[in-house]
Amino acid sequence: MRHGGQRSRRFERRMRERMAQKQLIARGREAARKMQRQKHGIELTQEGRLSLVYAFCYALKQRGGGLDNVRAALKPHLAEFRTGTLEHMVMDIDVHWAATVHKMERHCLAGREQEDFRAMLVREIERRQQNGKGSSDGNA
Repeated sequence: MRHGGQRSRRFERRMRERMAQKQLIARGREAARKMQRQKHGIELTQEGRLSLVYAFCYALKQRGGGLDNVRAALKPHLAEFRTGTLEHMVMDIDVHWAATVHKMERHCLAGREQEDFRAMLVREIERRQQNGKGSSDGNA
């Protein structure tokens, strides 16, 4: 006769096997969900994040603009980027402003787009700092 909640080794072994099986199934479901999100563009892959950063750099250097399109594509995925990457983008905008301030026609043309983009990045960085998240947030 067993005393106070003791279970047989066989029962314990089978219970561990059932729990391991359940965890394996749960991990498989999570992997399938992640692949589905990436397939439908809900979550970006590392290549997707990198291409958005390249698109930002390219649009920043263009005379006509195009930064609004990049901002619209980047906004839903902002949380997936590291804080350091966002800070680097803000610094790129600041450097570009300083470089083009003497060319008024070029500066005025893209100035509003850059201000909007910079404001979006700064808001996200400040939100993360208030929440206490460091630069390990996100993946790229």
